[in-house]
Amino acid sequence: MLTDATPDAGCPDALPNYSDPQSVSRTTAAIQCRLNYAGISNDPTGVQRNSATIYFPPGIYYINKRLSLTPGYFAQNPDGSMGDYTEKYKNGYSRAAASVHLMGRSPTSAQIVWAGSCEKDPDIIDKLVVKYSSMLWVDGVVPDIERLTFDGHTCAGVAIDLTSEFNGISPAHIHELAIQNLKQVGIVGGRPELATYERHDVNGIVSEVSINQVSFKHIDYAGIAVLTPNALDYWIRDSYFEDCAIGITNAAAGAGWAYSYDEHIPGLPYLAPLPWGEKTSSGQFDVSNSVFKNSRVSDIVGNSGRIGVRNNYSSGSAGTFFQSYASFQSDSPIQPYLQGNTVIAGPAVPVALPNAKDFVTMIGNKFITGPSQAAFWVWTNQFGLHTKGENGYIGASSVAEKIVDQSYSNVVSISNQYTSTVPALLLDWNGFKASGLQNAPAWRPVMPAPFGCSLRASPTLLDKRTYCSGLAYNDPQFNLYTFDYQVGGSVATNELQLPPIRPEVTRYGIVAKLSAGDSLDNAIANSATLQRTVQTLLEAQSACSPGDYYCPARWGVLYLPSGAFPMLSTVTIPGNAQIQIVGAGTGSSTLYWSAGSSAAGTPMFGVSAPAKVIFRDFSISGPAGGGGITFEVNDTASSRVHTEEVVVGSFNVSNIGNVPFEMRDFQNSSPTGSPSTLTYGIHTIHLRP
Repeated sequence: MLTDATPDAGCPDALPNYSDPQSVSRTTAAIQCRLNYAGISNDPTGVQRNSATIYFPPGIYYINKRLSLTPGYFAQNPDGSMGDYTEKYKNGYSRAAASVHLMGRSPTSAQIVWAGSCEKDPDIIDKLVVKYSSMLWVDGVVPDIERLTFDGHTCAGVAIDLTSEFNGISPAHIHELAIQNLKQVGIVGGRPELATYERHDVNGIVSEVSINQVSFKHIDYAGIAVLTPNALDYWIRDSYFEDCAIGITNAAAGAGWAYSYDEHIPGLPYLAPLPWGEKTSSGQFDVSNSVFKNSRVSDIVGNSGRIGVRNNYSSGSAGTFFQSYASFQSDSPIQPYLQGNTVIAGPAVPVALPNAKDFVTMIGNKFITGPSQAAFWVWTNQFGLHTKGENGYIGASSVAEKIVDQSYSNVVSISNQYTSTVPALLLDWNGFKASGLQNAPAWRPVMPAPFGCSLRASPTLLDKRTYCSGLAYNDPQFNLYTFDYQVGGSVATNELQLPPIRPEVTRYGIVAKLSAGDSLDNAIANSATLQRTVQTLLEAQSACSPGDYYCPARWGVLYLPSGAFPMLSTVTIPGNAQIQIVGAGTGSSTLYWSAGSSAAGTPMFGVSAPAKVIFRDFSISGPAGGGGITFEVNDTASSRVHTEEVVVGSFNVSNIGNVPFEMRDFQNSSPTGSPSTLTYGIHTIHLRP
C-alpha cells in the first residue's frame, strides 16, 4: 500500500491474499493506520495539510473490523514529539474536513473482503438495535473512493457508511466500485438514529454525492439508502443493481407496507423496515442511465421530495420499478419525475403510488406488462376517513365525513408506451381490502382518458366510475392528465448498455514542483514550471503510435500537489495535446492569480483546438474578472465538451452551434454574457473562477 504525503513509519505492512486470523488482523491494522494518517490535520513533522491518497495494489485485503476514516490529529507530547493519534469525536476536536482519495488498481484486482463476525456490531451501544458491522465508516472528511471491490461475504451489514457528526460531508465521489454480498445496505447516506445511539447528535449533512459506475449485487435491504433530510443531491449514474431487495431508497421503512393502516399492501412484495434509521427519512437522489435486474422487492422506493428517475432499464423485478412511501396521509408528498425508462415488468405493477398527495410526472417511458396488467396504480385516501375497529376498516357514513382534506394526487402522463390496454387503475384502501388484487381487473380503469381530461373517482365506495370534472373545492379528487403515445400492442425495447470500467493502464506522470506564498518570484516560477511540464508531456506523447491507448505517455498526467500556488501568466496547451491535469482535490490544490498579475480577461489555461485535455480535482481562484480556462473548440458534432461537478463563477459560450455539451451536476454561480469571437471556424468557451 502506498500513501501519498503520509508516512508509513509505524504502520505494519498489509498481507493481502492471506485469510488466516493473524494475517487478517495485521492487514486490518495496516489499513486503519494509514487511514488515521490520511485524516489528520498535522503529520508527525508538524506539517499542516488537508489531503492524502491511499492506493491499494492488486490483492485481496481481508479485514475483521470496521475501518474508520475520520478527521483526527496527533497530539504533541511535552518533549515536542508526536503522541498518539486521536479521533476527533473522542475529545470534541474539530477542524476543516480532509480530502482523502482511496483507490485500487481496478475493482477486479483490488478487493476488500469482510472476514470478521457475522453477528451484531459490538460497537452499537443500544443493544436493541440489530445492526451488522460496516466495512468502511466515513465521518467528516471529503472522500473520493474508486476502483475497489467491497465484499461483505454475506456477513457484514454495510459497505460504506457516509455519516456526519461534528463535520458534514460535501462533496463525495464514489466511482467504479463493486459492492456485494451484504446483510443490509451498500452505501448509506446519513444516520438519523444510529449515530445518536453510537456517539452524539448529527447535523445530517451528507450531500453532493456522485455515485458513478458502481455495481451493487446480492444486498438484503438496499444498494443505496439516503436516510437524513440533509442527505441531498445524490447523483447516481451508469450503475448496475442485481438481486438487491431494493436498488435505491430514501426511507428506512421497507416496502410493501401501509403504515397508516399497519397492513401489508396486497400484491406487492413486503420488506421489513431497517432496524435502525427513521421510517420517515427523506434524503434526495436522482438516478439515470442505470440497470436494475431481479430486484426482490422494488428497484426504487421514494419518500418525500423530488426524485429524478431517467433513462434506466429494469427487468425481472419481483415487485415494482418505483413505489412511493405508503403513508397514505403523508404531509410530505413525493414528486417523482420518471422519463425515458424501459421497464419489463414482473408479476407486480411497475409503478405503485400509495401516497394520496403525490405529484407524479411520467414522460416517454416504456412499460412492458401483460395485456391487461396495469402499469401503474394510484391510491387515494379521499374516499373516506378510515378508522380501525373490531370489524376491520370502517368507512365514513356520509360524503362530508369522507373528505379528509383538500389534497389530491396528480399524475401527468405524456408520450408513454404501454403494452397493456388498461395501463392505470385508481384504487382506494377500503375497496382494495374488499376485493384484493385477485379481482383487480374488475376495477374501473382511469386510462386511457379523454384527451387532456381531468378525472376524478366517484366518492361512493362501491362505484368506481370515472368521469371528467373541474376542480371543485372540497371535492375528493384525483387528477390524471394523459397525452400518451401508445396504449396496447407491442413495444420495441433494447437493454441499456453501460459504459465499461476504465482499463488498467500505466500512465506517465510528472508531479509539478510549485512554490506557495504570494510573491512575484513564486508566481513567475510556477507559471514557467507548468508550461515546461506540459511541453515535457507532449514530447513524451509524440513517441506513442497513433491510436495506441495503452501507451503510457498518451494521456500523460501533470499532478498538482496540495497547497495554494500563485500564477502570473497563461499556460498554453496546443491543439495536438492529449494530457490530464490533476490535483489532490478541489479543497486541496489551488492555483490563484498573484496580486502582481494582470488577470483581468486572461485565462490561466488556454487550450487550442482540437486538444484533448482533462482538468480534474483542483480549484482556480483570483480577483473579479480573472480568467480560469478558455477552450477553443471546432464547432462540429464530433467535438465534445464534458463537465462533471464543476462550479464556476462565469460560464460563457461564443458562437457554438453544433458541439454536444454534457454538463453533469454543473453550477454556474454568476452567468454573464461575452462578446462573440469567431476565428476560422474555431469557437471559444470560457470558464472563469
